[in-house]
Formats: sequence, structure tokens, C-alpha cells
Amino acid sequence: MFNITSDNGFHITLTNGWTVSVQWGVGNYCDNHSLWQFFGKKAPPSKTAEVWCWSPKGVETPEHLVNVKGYLNPDEVLAYIADVARQPSAVEGLEGQDGWD
Repeated sequence: MFNITSDNGFHITLTNGWTVSVQWGVGNYCDNHSLWQFFGKKAPPSKTAEVWCWSPKGVETPEHLVNVKGYLNPDEVLAYIADVARQPSAVEGLEGQDGWD
């Protein structure tokens, strides 16, 4: 499932149940971090982005994925998403939760 987040990025929920957030707006750890003239507006393009992930089922998050990671280039964002996609499945038991009917 894909969700747009306030014109600053997106969330993607993977088939294993983990969600990845990719953000490049004002205040995020990216090239646009200090562009306050865009606060509350659509973020301009950025060469870097901030990422973070979580599991809706409370599966323990590995140490290397616990904290927000910032200033990642597109290849690093893709590698991060691929790493999260390899995490243990959190899908079992999600029926009835948002997007898992």
C-alpha cells in the first residue's frame, strides 16, 4: 500500500507488513531540511531523503533499523527499502487493520 504524506514524501507498506517512510520535506533529514519558506507547502525536489520503518504487529526491530536515517541518496533509499523487505513477516493476524482486509 502507498500513502502520500503531506506532499513531503510517502509511506509504503510492504508484503511482509513493515512500513517504510521516505520523506524529503522541511525539517526532515534531507537537503530540504532548512528550506522554511516551503513549510506547509509541497516540498521541492531533493537529492537526499530521510527514511524510517516500523512493523504494525510489534515485531522487534533490528538495531540497524531502529533510528531514523537521514541524507540518503536514491540508491541508499532503495537499499534501505530492500533491507526492510527482508525482515520477518508481520502480516499474520493483520486482517481488519487498515489496508489488510
